[in-house]
Amino acid sequence: MSRSIVSRTLAVMTLAVYIAGATPSTPLRASAQGADTDLSALQPRVDRLEALTQRVEAISAIKRLQHAYGHYAELGLWHDFADLFADTGIGHYTQGALDREGIRALFLKDLHDVLPATRGIIREVLIQRWEHAIPYAPPGRSRIQAALSRPLGRIFLAGDYLEFPEMEAAAATGLEAATEIRRRLGLV
Repeated sequence: MSRSIVSRTLAVMTLAVYIAGATPSTPLRASAQGADTDLSALQPRVDRLEALTQRVEAISAIKRLQHAYGHYAELGLWHDFADLFADTGIGHYTQGALDREGIRALFLKDLHDVLPATRGIIREVLIQRWEHAIPYAPPGRSRIQAALSRPLGRIFLAGDYLEFPEMEAAAATGLEAATEIRRRLGLV
């Protein structure tokens, strides 16, 4: 039994004894015959306290995870951010169930099939998994489309929000932006 479980169990038992009427100045005294009865009467309380302790610990763990999620995202610590997700998670694709490395290999293969020049130059692949995700454009979003699509001096925007919300649009606008940057730098 781990040290934290032993400590928690002792704390719950101490609290249960205190609730039963013992205090440091008036110790709990029971005959051997009555002790079993007293302890069995306390068991439901001990069980409730143990369940409450587990619930508080679970809520605390969730809050720590939420804090880490926000912290890593805010600071751009993408490897730490990705590590918050289960390594054993499986993605289901037409190729079958894939783990994290399988997903990475599939996406790189698809990328290289469409853009062969990307072979050997990809330095990092970050996989983020969401149980449910859908692009969302709030009412009135179309009014700013022209501003997002026109050149902004030396700033080039790319992403699925510039066209239809899908990965192909994100890749296509990224390629368009990169091509224009190369043209302006005289590299084409």
